Amino acid sequence: MSGPFAAALVWALVAGAVVYSAVSTAAAVWTAHDARARGVDPRWAWVLIVFLLNAAGLALYLLVRPPGVLSPCAACGARRLGALERCPVCRS
Repeated sequence: MSGPFAAALVWALVAGAVVYSAVSTAAAVWTAHDARARGVDPRWAWVLIVFLLNAAGLALYLLVRPPGVLSPCAACGARRLGALERCPVCRS
């Protein structure tokens, strides 16, 4: 295969890979922040699952994460799950 079609196909595959990587990275970063605020342990495992499985991993995390509303910590202002005894950021 050669010619303009092959070149367009290569560029489309490269663009798709870049978009997939960007979406996976963004979902993994959001998961890391949310898991920290909710006191999920081990946080790194969920970040890895979401990064590798993308939308399926994110859906799985959203199903099993601790439910509840995040509210600001009085000591440091970081968002945390209200049911937690201690803030996962400042430990107060």
